Amino acid sequence: MTHSKCKPVVILGAGGHAQVLISILRRMGRRVVGISCVPPFRHDDVLGIPIIGGDDKIAKWSPEEIDLVNGIGITAAGQSARHVSADKMRSLGYRYVQVIDPSAVIVPEALVAEGVQVMAGAIIQAGTMIGRDSIVNTGAQVDHDCVVGEGSHLCPGSILTGNVRIGSETVVGAGSIIIPGIEVGDRQIVKAGSIVTSNIG
Repeated sequence: MTHSKCKPVVILGAGGHAQVLISILRRMGRRVVGISCVPPFRHDDVLGIPIIGGDDKIAKWSPEEIDLVNGIGITAAGQSARHVSADKMRSLGYRYVQVIDPSAVIVPEALVAEGVQVMAGAIIQAGTMIGRDSIVNTGAQVDHDCVVGEGSHLCPGSILTGNVRIGSETVVGAGSIIIPGIEVGDRQIVKAGSIVTSNIG
């Protein structure tokens, strides 16, 4: 399957997270041709991008013709509509692409997987691995040698200091700080503003 920055993009989801992604994609030079979401539809468009209907409407494009971006946010730990949507569309052959804000800093020695979204002002340092479909939200900092599992969400302003391990489908709340060497398991939630000094899960 080919991937090109020239391919148009369809976003799944029409809420606040999708709005942020539209803005980033525009600054990345990507063309967003439509948004799919679950009816009823509150509007005809989001930031000028038309709502095309439910996920079934994506089928008018083949997987080779478009890239997908998951605009469904993660607000709770564990399986969510975001994860279900990703699995469903991948089973049909579609690919979710990375969305990286131009203001984010990702050093060359970091690994960022398919479908990862890195928002404005985020920093990802050397030796770090960010798992598929995870969100590194606005101003989040991931220092050296950290691992973030698949489908997790580092909320705005959260900080992972060195050698932190975050499991899959875990939410690290806004403004929280996790000290070096800590492990947080799968499907856990770190409350906003926490200072984490011992393992969780």
